[in-house]
Amino acid sequence: MFCMKCGTKIPDDAVFCYKCGARVSLEMDESTEKEEKTTQLVAAKCTNCNASLEVDSSKDAAICPFCGTAYIVSKAINNYQVSVNGNLSVQNATINVTANNNIDNILVRAKQFEEQGQFKKAVEYYNNVLDLDVNQEEAKAGLDRINKMQEEYVYFQTKTYDAGSNPGTLTLKKNALLFDKGWLDLKMSLEEITNITLEKNKVSFMYRGSKKSYLLMTQSGKFYELLCNAKAGIYPEIIKISNEDKELEQYIRKNFKGFFAKPKAVKYYMEKTGCSMEEANAYIDNLSLS
Repeated sequence: MFCMKCGTKIPDDAVFCYKCGARVSLEMDESTEKEEKTTQLVAAKCTNCNASLEVDSSKDAAICPFCGTAYIVSKAINNYQVSVNGNLSVQNATINVTANNNIDNILVRAKQFEEQGQFKKAVEYYNNVLDLDVNQEEAKAGLDRINKMQEEYVYFQTKTYDAGSNPGTLTLKKNALLFDKGWLDLKMSLEEITNITLEKNKVSFMYRGSKKSYLLMTQSGKFYELLCNAKAGIYPEIIKISNEDKELEQYIRKNFKGFFAKPKAVKYYMEKTGCSMEEANAYIDNLSLS
């Protein structure tokens, strides 16, 4: 190659021109500089042994060279910020957790999110409290409440008929599908449900080696989609029902019974809520009036 300054021919691996002294390994320097810029090392503390670390903030996880334990990079950075500055980063916001207010503010926010029905944020804030104090009882109790509520929450419910033409109610909960005939309640674990198919209004699947089929008069497509997603661990956002909504549901169930009462129930729900006919139909279908 040639020196870009004086034109003298120099070896390909030369760093400086031997004649004029100009630096010639510019491309290599630029490449190294670019690599250094993309790696952002920041101060952190191991979440297991509290050793001081320098971590690449663009990474998700790493191994502590002192104790050999894997750690989440963002939590290690938070651990350093709390120990040095008294600051904790939550959803791109910085919360001060010095000795004066400790973790009370985070706990208050967690409870507020839980009360508002924003359960994903509530779980995140409760877990952040436990990151600071693994024995914090209120945070543990909050997570237990949300977990129990999620286990009992009804994601879908409708009247149906099984393969033997027996009428019943089909209910989808977290990790379980229930078919209630009135005199017999069959609870099926989603882990044991395979080969889910949809044919017209009939949803079928294999359960413990036998085929189960259920005929849905309405919303068969919606149930099929929900069941497939639930099987993959994906659930719709939980909607917290207010006392007024509960009273409205109870009134409709009491005063509009049977399939032929549906049009009146839809009209009543539209008048009370101001929703569209499509939304009202979906709501009444989910109530499975009988």
